[in-house]
Amino acid sequence: MYNEEIGSISVFYSSPTFKEKDFLKEEKQLLRKVAFELSNFYEKIKNKEKEEILKRTAERNDRLVILGEITAGIAHELNTPLGNILGFAEFIAENSNDPQITSDISKIIKSAIYSREVVKKLMFFACEMPQNMDIIYIKPLVLQVLSLLGPNFKKAGVNHEFQISEENIRARFDSIQFSQVLFNILINAIYISPENGKIGINVYDDENYLYIEISDEGPGIKEEIRSRIFEPFFTTKPLGEGSGLGLSVVHGIVKSHRGTISTYDNSPHGTVVKITLPLST
Repeated sequence: MYNEEIGSISVFYSSPTFKEKDFLKEEKQLLRKVAFELSNFYEKIKNKEKEEILKRTAERNDRLVILGEITAGIAHELNTPLGNILGFAEFIAENSNDPQITSDISKIIKSAIYSREVVKKLMFFACEMPQNMDIIYIKPLVLQVLSLLGPNFKKAGVNHEFQISEENIRARFDSIQFSQVLFNILINAIYISPENGKIGINVYDDENYLYIEISDEGPGIKEEIRSRIFEPFFTTKPLGEGSGLGLSVVHGIVKSHRGTISTYDNSPHGTVVKITLPLST
């Protein structure tokens, strides 16, 4: 298959008195024919499997494009009424001396602020947020994020290990947005990590690309849901523990930076999230 040897067919006489020369020319031709037909059959199976993978990938990309357009429209439509709700609620809070009204208005303001954050995440997914692109050193950014997440690691009883191939690796991206990417992935990794588990952050590059791999030792991602984890509002967390927007935000930001994001199984268990970004020096 593709000029690669993947197996063999063995035919032999049981009696030790016979040698290879005792096979007839026609028998040898038949064996070669059988081997050729089997290799063709196997190649067709593998080609079909590859076509199915490409088809599923294309369908997933189409779904994400459509979802991006829908979420962008929703985000824009919700921005104005949310701003009005928040503005009028704050106005009532400033002009009311009734404790009950003040308490109720406080709940409205908190809900409006939460909703605005959801809208912001939707806009991140749809790549609608403005960017401030600059050449950024990777190591200080990762260390800053890890420092801010220190209490989260400590509370969960999870360790982390940061490795970088070179001290001065740089890339061109929006530092605030990319901090959001690292936050979201690491928060997810902490959430599913067992106590005393380890999260690895590995950064390296080649001539053209920057690679960031974040690994955990959690239960891993089931194959049947792997293609859906970057869709907005899809979550495996219990109701009330997640909006399902974290990884969709990550996907949107990475995509807007002309990068790619993928997942694969960690060894012996867990998940590795791999981000690939164009490298600019």
